[in-house]
Amino acid sequence: MDVSTALALVLPAEAQPLVNEIRAKYDRAYPRWMPHLNLLFPFLPVEQFEGLSFRISKALQEIEPFSVTFSEVGAFKQGRKAFTFHLKVNEITELQKLFKVVCATLPECPPKHLEFHPHLTVAQAPKSQKDAMQAELKEHFKGGLTVTFNQVSLLSRSRTDKSVPFSILVDIPLGRTLESSP
Repeated sequence: MDVSTALALVLPAEAQPLVNEIRAKYDRAYPRWMPHLNLLFPFLPVEQFEGLSFRISKALQEIEPFSVTFSEVGAFKQGRKAFTFHLKVNEITELQKLFKVVCATLPECPPKHLEFHPHLTVAQAPKSQKDAMQAELKEHFKGGLTVTFNQVSLLSRSRTDKSVPFSILVDIPLGRTLESSP
């Protein structure tokens, strides 16, 4: 498994400013990751992406684009003295279906966790600031955020230079296959 690659759902461009406004201030991963939901991380080596993209595309042709709404702020402990804050998805049925298809298609890439708990990380804060951070995030995202996912993305970053952010190498559409195969 390779920590410089991931299979993810990247938030559509129109939803990113609202999320990145808060992430730029409070999310230490902001410089490295675009707003996303990881499906599989770590993932398979970038050298396998060409063949993988067509396998994944074929498996996902039956999954149509879908919308999700983030309307709650959640938090989980990060070590003993800090919390990671995230936006929680209201309805996870389509995300669970997508996750199961991806895992069945890529048995050589076992998921980190057996259960899929999709979340969009937006901040970290020390335990002493938990309540204040939760209140600020609830205010920032008070109208909720609804996005439509119409593709999954194969992401990669430099294996040697950790300052280089992840970038999208391949977008794989939902509901149809890629145009050609290797």
